[in-house]
Amino acid sequence: MIDTAAARYRALLHGGDPLATAAQFLALQAEQGLTYRGQPVCATIQPRFLPAADHAAFLAAGRIGAGLIGRADAHFRASQPLRDRLFGDHPQRHLLDAHDRFLPDPCGRFDALVDRGGRPWFIEYNAGLCGGLYFAEALAAAFDTLAPMQALRAELPLRFQPTSAPYVDALQTAYSRDFGGIILRALFLAPDGAAGDLYASHAEIHMMAAEMARRGIEARILRASDVRHDGARVAQGDWVADIVIVLDWLALIAQPAAAPLFVPRTTGGSWIVNSLGAAIYRGGKHLFALMSDPAIDLAETDDERRWIADHVPWTRILAPGPTIGLSGEPTDLLAHLRAERERLVLKPCFAMGGRGVMLGWKVDATTWDRAIEQALGEPTIAQARIDMASETYACPQGATVTDRALESDLCCYIWHQSEAHGLHCRASDTGMMNLAGGGASVVPVFVAG
Repeated sequence: MIDTAAARYRALLHGGDPLATAAQFLALQAEQGLTYRGQPVCATIQPRFLPAADHAAFLAAGRIGAGLIGRADAHFRASQPLRDRLFGDHPQRHLLDAHDRFLPDPCGRFDALVDRGGRPWFIEYNAGLCGGLYFAEALAAAFDTLAPMQALRAELPLRFQPTSAPYVDALQTAYSRDFGGIILRALFLAPDGAAGDLYASHAEIHMMAAEMARRGIEARILRASDVRHDGARVAQGDWVADIVIVLDWLALIAQPAAAPLFVPRTTGGSWIVNSLGAAIYRGGKHLFALMSDPAIDLAETDDERRWIADHVPWTRILAPGPTIGLSGEPTDLLAHLRAERERLVLKPCFAMGGRGVMLGWKVDATTWDRAIEQALGEPTIAQARIDMASETYACPQGATVTDRALESDLCCYIWHQSEAHGLHCRASDTGMMNLAGGGASVVPVFVAG
């Protein structure tokens, strides 16, 4: 996915006053609250540009993948042996098993890494709560005020696909379909304690709430201890939420105040948009193992099998036993993981924000072996490393602006589990593509042509 728009943008940037442009862009982020833990969410002063043909091909791949995610999810929920293999004796097994029914996602995000040959490899699907929807749109508007971007727009047709308004539209459509009404009250539910402090001050959550207010929806950001819930309705005093967007299920599971949220339901009362079931089952990274593992039959079409071969990296549920290795050879999984450390990643299935992810090529063999043993007690996948392409971004560094080679992902938003539109990108020099993991920037994507 190589483009000439980026090179032209940098030429326009460096041909002007790059330091003044950097100062303007950083000031805009500070004024608009485009920050995370006190830092600008975009540390580059260059957006990403994607040729129109690559954009169309990427969204087409995302649509095929969305259908396969749904099929893999249904297959997993129907297979007790697979559930036993992943969940094992997990201390929250009763919750995992109880929440295997839930409503379709109004919005999800398919995350991909692009290799040196320009091929996207889909590695994660985020169900329900999709970061970047609002940051990217606000950053795109900020970039449009910069002189090099305005000059480039005069030379090339560029477009950015909005995602904030479609998100509220998708929520309203799903609520009308499943609950027979319109959303008037929305609750963003944060855990108590330090995790809740982070979410309560998270700029993107406030941006989402503000967009809902503009659309006539009263939105509140509250902690678990601020609300009461009877297994159906979630309320603060007499104020009852029509929808609830949970900000961190993993933290809530450990908090007694949130216990009634774990009563399974699909209709009636407050709709939990990103339910625990959706987060566990449809948002779990294990679904990529189901697509990748030749021992699991999802009844794919020939086109779907080609899509899996072309776009899903080798992925396995972490459990003792035989498997097919990275090069197609029969092997023992755990022995294979130890032997191929530098080609592999370990990922907790249900964690967010890069938590618990271990890159095999970044650690020594002893650390890797210990991580494998520890991960056997939690739902975890092993996934092949993608030899990612790097792209050049203009970045402020002290009193200069330099061009740096950064790795970046490319993500598309999936609406109602069938349609793909809207892009998200993060650039990093650490190999981790998460704001929470540190070192990554949200970068808006403009389509050229």
